[in-house]
Amino acid sequence: MLGSSRVCWAFKAGKLDGMPGPDGKAMRFYNFGIPATGPIHAIWYLRDMLREGIRPDVLLVEYLPPLLAEAHGTHASEELFMAAPWTSYRDLQRFLPYFSRHRHQKISEWLYARLLPWYALRNQVVCQVRTWVTGERTPIPPAVDEWGACILPPPSPRDRREADTAETLGIYHASLGNYRLGAGPTRATRELLDLCRTHNIRVVLVIMPESSAFRALYGKEAKEQPQEFLDSLVREYSVDVIDADLWLADDDFHDGHHVVPSGAEKFSVRLREELRQLFARSGPPAKPHVSPETPPMTELDASGEEAAEPSTTGRGS
Repeated sequence: MLGSSRVCWAFKAGKLDGMPGPDGKAMRFYNFGIPATGPIHAIWYLRDMLREGIRPDVLLVEYLPPLLAEAHGTHASEELFMAAPWTSYRDLQRFLPYFSRHRHQKISEWLYARLLPWYALRNQVVCQVRTWVTGERTPIPPAVDEWGACILPPPSPRDRREADTAETLGIYHASLGNYRLGAGPTRATRELLDLCRTHNIRVVLVIMPESSAFRALYGKEAKEQPQEFLDSLVREYSVDVIDADLWLADDDFHDGHHVVPSGAEKFSVRLREELRQLFARSGPPAKPHVSPETPPMTELDASGEEAAEPSTTGRGS
């Protein structure tokens, strides 16, 4: 499953590991949720997987209206959240063509981290040193299990969770109250679905759960535009959709959109059942047509366009 930190926290892939797939064979599941990412990152993660010979039979993809939003000032968006200091030069070149407002900012952040890394990354260094000295777990970097899911700590006290929820609502209030669908994220979503269609990968879009307080932030446009875009994707690509928006209670969230362990348990168990029913309705998938003439994946040149040198792709579990 591809997605943001919501996926990293909520999707306990080990709960689904081994369940029968559409063809009745046991499936292997993996959580590929990466904090501060969205559709623009997801398309490149999938391209990298295919280039390494990993071809999922089924790809679960987070569908998240806040990360489909157009970048505007300090409004929450994938552009704004992108962790430029940690990004390689190659990836920076990949992502920037999808950006509309924060290109120069992200280039500056990237350069700053290379010229003064100890200062630019001082918060991460302090967190790591604190972990070594005190043994206290910090969210940087998050620990993950063998299926890629974030290992969640016990729930924080209620007053801490209320404070974190208030902070989250402040971050997303402007973008969801004055919403515009972004050209970069929507383009990346379509490219991902095109790539999956080319490689015969079945896609299930998953609308992630949110607390009632977070859902209350959605203005009229934030409700209508992502829904219209989703409807167009279903018509054009015949993708499956699982709507998990209302699956969890408010107490299952730490900050209104990231779950606590009880939320991850409920979400994953319910998702397993929804997928079981979906596979039962659809039956076994058509076998992919693979021939010697099938064009291989290509590497990308510095501009982000496909270059002449190919690399081989294969099939994964």
